[in-house]
Amino acid sequence: MQRAWTVAYEPFFVGAACILAGVALLSAYARVAWPWAVLGWIGLVPWSWLWMRHQSLRAAFATSVVCSIAFVGSTFDWFAQALAEYTGLSAVTARIVLYLSSPLLEPQFIALAFVLFVLRQRPKLVSFASTIQQALAAAAVYTACERTVPTKFLGDTLGLGLLGALPWAQAADLGGVHLLTFFLVFANVLLAHACGSLHAQHPRRFAAALLGTVASLMAALWVYGSWRIRSIDGQAGERNTAVVRVGAVQGNISHYDQLREELGTFAAVRLILDRYFTLTRPQVEQADFWVWPETVYPTTFGKPKSPDGALFDREIAAFVQIHARPLVLGAYDRDDVGEYNAAFFLIPDAGARLHTEVYRKVYPFPWTEHVPSWADYDFVRRWLPWLGTWKPGREIKVVSLPLGEDRTIRVAPLICYDALMPALSHAAARSGAELLLTMSNDSWFSGLEGKRLSLVGTVFRSIETHRPQIRVTPTGITAVIDAVGRFRILMPPDRPQAAIATLVLPPPRWSLATEGGHQWFLIACLAATFMGAASWLRSGPPKRKSGSRSTHHRANSSGATGISSLR
Repeated sequence: MQRAWTVAYEPFFVGAACILAGVALLSAYARVAWPWAVLGWIGLVPWSWLWMRHQSLRAAFATSVVCSIAFVGSTFDWFAQALAEYTGLSAVTARIVLYLSSPLLEPQFIALAFVLFVLRQRPKLVSFASTIQQALAAAAVYTACERTVPTKFLGDTLGLGLLGALPWAQAADLGGVHLLTFFLVFANVLLAHACGSLHAQHPRRFAAALLGTVASLMAALWVYGSWRIRSIDGQAGERNTAVVRVGAVQGNISHYDQLREELGTFAAVRLILDRYFTLTRPQVEQADFWVWPETVYPTTFGKPKSPDGALFDREIAAFVQIHARPLVLGAYDRDDVGEYNAAFFLIPDAGARLHTEVYRKVYPFPWTEHVPSWADYDFVRRWLPWLGTWKPGREIKVVSLPLGEDRTIRVAPLICYDALMPALSHAAARSGAELLLTMSNDSWFSGLEGKRLSLVGTVFRSIETHRPQIRVTPTGITAVIDAVGRFRILMPPDRPQAAIATLVLPPPRWSLATEGGHQWFLIACLAATFMGAASWLRSGPPKRKSGSRSTHHRANSSGATGISSLR
C-alpha cells in the first residue's frame, strides 16, 4: 500500500522539488553580483529536466505555467506594489492580476517546455550531435519568444544577470544581451541532458562531453570579455582621448501629482526648480554641462500654457545663460498632434537667446504613458482613468553639444523606456554618438528591485555600443557608466545629491551588435524556430508503442526568463 502511494505521488513531489529548486537558483542569480552570476548557467536545469521527463504535453504545459507564476511571484513582487500604487488597486488585487498575467509576461517558459517535450519524444538515438542540436533549437525558440511576444514588456531577460560577472557580459557587443540569454539557455539544456543521461544510465563519457562543452563556452566567453575590457581600457589611456565633465543632479522629489494637490501647481513647480537650482549652483562651473532627470520640469518648455509657465521658462533660460553651461532637462513638448515626453538641450548663445534642441521619447511606457490607437476610446479612459496621453516620438536624435574651447561632443538622449530598446542606442552609435545620456524616472517603483532592473538593462546599452553613459533619475538610481559597463559613480536612492563625473571618451569602436548583429541574431532564431516547426508538422506527432516506456523518455534536461530584479 505504501509503495503504491509512493508511486502515485512521486511525480508530484519530483515536480514540486524541481520547481522550487529552479525558483531558488534564479532568485539568487537575480542578485546580479559575483559569485551569484554563476547560477545563470544552471538556473534552468531543474525545470528543463522536468519538462523533458513529462509523458504528456498537458503536463509539460501545466508545469511551465506554474514555473512562470512562481518566477514572477519571487522576482516581480515589486511590480505588483507599483501597480497597486499607480492604479489604486488593493495590494491583494494587484498580486492576483500579476500572477494571472504571468504566462503572458514570461511566455518563454511555456515555449521552452513545449520544445523540450517535443524534442524528447522523437524516437531517435541519443547522441552528442543530436543533443547539441536540441539545445540549439531550444535556445533559439526561447530567445525568439522573448524578442517577439508583445506582452513581454518589462525588459527582463536571463542574460542581464551576467552583469554580475563583467567579462561574461561583454559578449553582448556581438548580438545584444539576448545573445547572452541564448548561450545560457543552450548551456542549461545541455546540463539538463547530462543529468538525464546519468539517470538513464548512458555512458558517463556522454555526460562528460556535455559538461566539457558548457565549460568551454564559459571559458571562451570569459577570455573574450577579458580581452575586450583590456582593449577598451587601453584606448581610454591614450593621450588624444577626449575627456568630458558631466554634472548629474538627483533632486529626490517625486509624486508630482500629490505635490500639486497639496501645494498647488505654482508652488509645486517652484519647490522643484528651487531644489535643482540649489543642488546645481555650487558646482555649476566645474562641469562642462549639466543633466536633470526625465520630466523634472512637469509642464511644457518653450510653449507655456500659462503666464506662470512663461515665467518659469524664462527663469530656467536665465540660469543657463548666466552660468554659461549647457543644461539638459526633461519636460513636455507639444504640437498639433499632442504632447510628448521630451529632453531639452538648452545651449547658451552669445546673444540673449538660447539655442534649443529637442528629443521626443520614442518608446513611451505601454498604457501608463501611451495608449495604442486601437484601444484609445473615451469609455476605456473612463474605465481606466490612469491611462497615459503622451504621443511617441519618431526617431533617435544625436545632438552636437558645444563645450567651449572649440570642443564639441555628440550626445544621444534616451528617455527611460527608450534605454531598454537596443535599436535606439545602436542607431545612435551608428550616427556618431560619443555619449549616451539616459534620463529616467524610477520614482514609481516602490522598492529597489524595479529600479535595479531598469539600471541593469540600461548598462547593457553601453556594453553593446562601447559608449559611456550618464543615467539621471529624480529619486535614484543615478549612475555614471563607462564603455565596458562599470559604474564610475552610483548615487544612493532617495537622497538629494549632485555629482560631477569625469568621463573618458575612447575613440568610437566598431561593434557587431550596433552594425546589425542584434537584428541578424533575432532573424536566425526566428528562422530556426520556423524550420523546426515545419519539420515537426511534416513528421507529425511521435508514435508511441503501447505498454512500453522507453528510457529515451526518461533522459534529461533544463530556463528562466531573466533577471528582473537585483537584490
